[in-house]
Amino acid sequence: MMKKLLTVCLILCLAAAVCLFVACEEEGPVSIEVITYPDTLYVQQGGEIDLTGGVVAVVYSDGHRKEVPMQDLEKLNLKKDVLGTQTLVLVYREGGKRFSASFDMTVVLPKASALALQTDGVKTTYLDGESFDRKNLVVTASYVTGITATVQTYDISPSVLHVGATQVTISHGGASATIPVTVSYKAPASADILSLPSKTAYFVGEAVDRSGMRVKVTYNDGAQGEFDEQSIRLTRADGGNFYYPLDKTDTQVIAVISTDFGEATAEFSITVTEVVPVSATLADMDPLCFFVGQSFAFSDEGPIITISYNYGDGVDLYASDDAFSFAEQTLTEGQESVTLWLTDHPSITVEIPVSVVQPELIGIVVRIPPQKLFYNDGEEIALDGLVLALQMSDGNETTLAYSAESGITVSPERVPAGPQSVITVTYEGFTDTFKIN
Repeated sequence: MMKKLLTVCLILCLAAAVCLFVACEEEGPVSIEVITYPDTLYVQQGGEIDLTGGVVAVVYSDGHRKEVPMQDLEKLNLKKDVLGTQTLVLVYREGGKRFSASFDMTVVLPKASALALQTDGVKTTYLDGESFDRKNLVVTASYVTGITATVQTYDISPSVLHVGATQVTISHGGASATIPVTVSYKAPASADILSLPSKTAYFVGEAVDRSGMRVKVTYNDGAQGEFDEQSIRLTRADGGNFYYPLDKTDTQVIAVISTDFGEATAEFSITVTEVVPVSATLADMDPLCFFVGQSFAFSDEGPIITISYNYGDGVDLYASDDAFSFAEQTLTEGQESVTLWLTDHPSITVEIPVSVVQPELIGIVVRIPPQKLFYNDGEEIALDGLVLALQMSDGNETTLAYSAESGITVSPERVPAGPQSVITVTYEGFTDTFKIN
């Protein structure tokens, strides 16, 4: 019985001692918790963690709380050189105990103070509407933290280029740099002749034919297109249309190709031959009749002469045309032709047949009657003083005075009865009359 009583007393004493120890122990923290987050949840890469404004509450076992600035706590787990969101652990130590709380912070690139651009091989010529090509572009940023690094993420403005833009701005971390660019509309850059026109040899004045011509046009974006004569017109260097060569030196032709994006040009040469006559041919004709002593001339347009040219065709001209010349000349008996030549090409000649004869008597006229016009009946007619005008076939007149050898005769030879008589004069079969009293 005594033994049991002693055991109970011992247990009660131990319980009392434990209670006394617990009652005498100081009250301590049991946890911490975030009550206010810092002003920024971002950390610049390589920089210091700024927890300004952040507060944690230390919770004690008796329920009271104590606020502690985050800046006073130990910071764990955040790798400042690794970009991205990470969990920051805050540690509070008191009474040999360790308590922690955590929240997410993001490590970001620090603010850049300058950008350096390596643009070797970077495309700087664009067509309207193309996007900037960053290929070969190297962007190096210098940060306020003293770090220098090549960056892959940066802003491009404008990213789509239009005519009028002269530069592209590269921006990163508050710093920027520019790249000059040239922007133009799509247009032909060059033209190459794939095949010349089927005909490239011409005579002066001959119409130029572009049939068979093909041209390849290369655009400023590298695209190409082929065009035939339907899209081609021919011009000279001054822009005027090339319809035909003006002379034998007019050999340079410019092909203007019309495309959906403007015109392209390509130049080629043609061979031009001067048009020259090679012969003159007289149409069949009877000789032109002249009298001895007349000057050669055409009484009308003259016969037709065909001029043959080196291009194969011929032209019919009247012999009286100014294109021909001939020597002034007095025709002689027996002459059979007169030479005509092309005024501009004297070596081209043609012979005009002529018949040259002496003029013939075609009539007589009593120009001056005989001196004696009053007679007695039966008296012989006296012809002294009689002068005849001899009318010639060439239109000229000559005079012939009566003499015994002149060949002039009269009829009747004696005066017939009557107050007045008509006397007929005869010469080489032609007659005229005069009156006597």
